[in-house]
Amino acid sequence: MKLKYVGKGSFLVGVPARDLSASEAKRFGIERLLNSNLYEEIKRKPKVEEPADDIQQEA
Repeated sequence: MKLKYVGKGSFLVGVPARDLSASEAKRFGIERLLNSNLYEEIKRKPKVEEPADDIQQEA
């Protein structure tokens, strides 16, 4: 899960004050970062799959 920095200059010691990749967020502690209110989870829209053709052709 990627995290977006919304801290407006505030920071946690040892944590970059910028958007974090999933691996960085995991390293610094996702729950700790979210509880600080300095980071928000980036919600991604689910990929839309094309519907399969349900109409079968008769031979």
